[in-house]
Amino acid sequence: MKNFSFKVFIIVISFFCVKSFMVKAEAYASEGIYLIISSYNPDTKRVTDFISSFEKRLDATKFKGRVLIEDMACRDFEKEAGLWKSRVHDLIAKYNGQNLKAVILLGQEAWAAYTQQPDFNPNIPFFALYASENGIVLPDGELVGDPSYLDMMSKADSIGYAGGFINEYDVKRNIDLIKRFYPDVDNIAFVSDNTYGGVSLQQLVKREMKRYPDISLTLVDSRIYSTEEAKELIGKLPEHSALLIGTWRVDKDGLYYLSNSVAQLVAKNMTIPVFSLTSTGIGTIAIGGYIPRYNSSAAEIVKQIELFYSGHRDSVRFIENKGYYQFDKAKLNKIGVKEYQLPADSEIVSFEDARISKYRDYLFYISIATVFLGMFTALLFVLYSRNRKLKKNLEKNELELILAKERAEESDKLKSAFLANMSHEIRTPLNAIVGFSNLLASEDLGEDEAKSFKSIIHKNSELLLSLINDILDISKLETGKAQFNFRRENLNNICIQALNTSAFGNDKDVEFKFEKGADEFYINTDVNKLSQVMINLLSNAKKFTEKGVISLRYTIIPEERMVAISVSDTGPGIPENAFERVFERFEKFNETKQGSGLGLAICKQIVTRLGGKIWVDKNYKEGARFIFTHPY
Repeated sequence: MKNFSFKVFIIVISFFCVKSFMVKAEAYASEGIYLIISSYNPDTKRVTDFISSFEKRLDATKFKGRVLIEDMACRDFEKEAGLWKSRVHDLIAKYNGQNLKAVILLGQEAWAAYTQQPDFNPNIPFFALYASENGIVLPDGELVGDPSYLDMMSKADSIGYAGGFINEYDVKRNIDLIKRFYPDVDNIAFVSDNTYGGVSLQQLVKREMKRYPDISLTLVDSRIYSTEEAKELIGKLPEHSALLIGTWRVDKDGLYYLSNSVAQLVAKNMTIPVFSLTSTGIGTIAIGGYIPRYNSSAAEIVKQIELFYSGHRDSVRFIENKGYYQFDKAKLNKIGVKEYQLPADSEIVSFEDARISKYRDYLFYISIATVFLGMFTALLFVLYSRNRKLKKNLEKNELELILAKERAEESDKLKSAFLANMSHEIRTPLNAIVGFSNLLASEDLGEDEAKSFKSIIHKNSELLLSLINDILDISKLETGKAQFNFRRENLNNICIQALNTSAFGNDKDVEFKFEKGADEFYINTDVNKLSQVMINLLSNAKKFTEKGVISLRYTIIPEERMVAISVSDTGPGIPENAFERVFERFEKFNETKQGSGLGLAICKQIVTRLGGKIWVDKNYKEGARFIFTHPY
């Protein structure tokens, strides 16, 4: 019995649930659908604002229902125009049998595609927004040539209950306005883009220009020209031309431009007068124009729907957005047109940011404060820069003082070292000269012994003279007082003469060789200074070489515009740790050999003044090799 009662309870509950579901389903099925077909992305602010307002106002009526949105996703006019009618047909078919109450068409493309359907339900009212009374016939397939002009209001009225807001573009008033300002104009260049709106405006202009046989028409069509090509075309327009702007958003490749891109078109013809048919360009390059007073009201659309389903079908009607004259105040001032010269009821607009106008006084005071703040900041920056510069100068002076002190101390040390070296170097030959001179004068010497003493005195005299000459040479070189006389010389002759001078009096088993780099080779040089370097190097080689070969050679280095001159010997060579010190003053690595220790230091000074460098060849192992360069 309990089981029976439970089953009855379950059946009753199920019945009421099913009944409730069927009632809700029936109510949902009877609810009307209001279909919005958008030409482009419905997420734009203008479209979303309309949809929100439409839903809110529809909910306030007894004809509330579901608002559904479909996007036609229109892109490239030339490539897609033949598909738009089928897209709209598929969208309408999608809602057949679902109590479709009204269709709202946002944009030119949706408006044209809906009104040109082959089969049509005349009992469903449809409404246009952001559309125009002028249009073109959409192709069934690929677009070939220019489409035909179509009166969209007449077409819509002939097929059903049509209403909404329609923009009226008055080409005649704009042409008359151009002639009013510029009576000599005999050519109108019309700008239109690769969109349905652009092409339909172009057909309207071509149709209306037949009224003006004395004015030629140039079409600046983005289906044909890129922006750069359009600039070139406008730049080459004949004298007495004017520019009338329609639209310029999409080019022949389907690329979208920013709203201010139209200003680029006159970059190569800034003097051409510009007018606008659509308000595009007013505020940037256009003087003005006769343009529609754009309007779209969700409240009006809902009102017409409410009256239609209340039995007043004739309430569905078009509201035309009539035109008015609008001008840019700055442009009028620039061309010298006064307000009384404009058509009646013209609207003159100063395209100034509203926020700037509202807060002009605040901006003025803020600007003054900013200027003073900027000046104060600049003053602080100048003071900071001066203090920083002064600090740097003080630091620099301090550093220079430290360096001067160090140089003075170094000079004092060098002076002491120089005096010590000189006293030592001079004492040796001077002692020999004085000593042997006294012997010659005080003792009775044999002829051979006297001859030997004279020879010693002569050699030490030459050594003393050489030392004094070296001291004078290096002093002049280091103080910059040494004179260099450059002239064009044959390098072969200089080398041969230096080699012969050094080889004179050779009593060792040593061969002197010269290897020339060319039959004749000329350089611009001081022959005496260059010879001095060669002789110094050859004399050093002769001094340290007991047996073997002393070679003088030169090679040409074209890529560096240099000639490399080398002196090599087969002597004991130079220790590796002495390669860098060998060119310092008074450096001697064999104290048994005569010499001041200044020869190589003099060579380095002369080579540097001649424009070259000197060094020891570290890779030469058969003795010593010195190399120096000379420019040519």
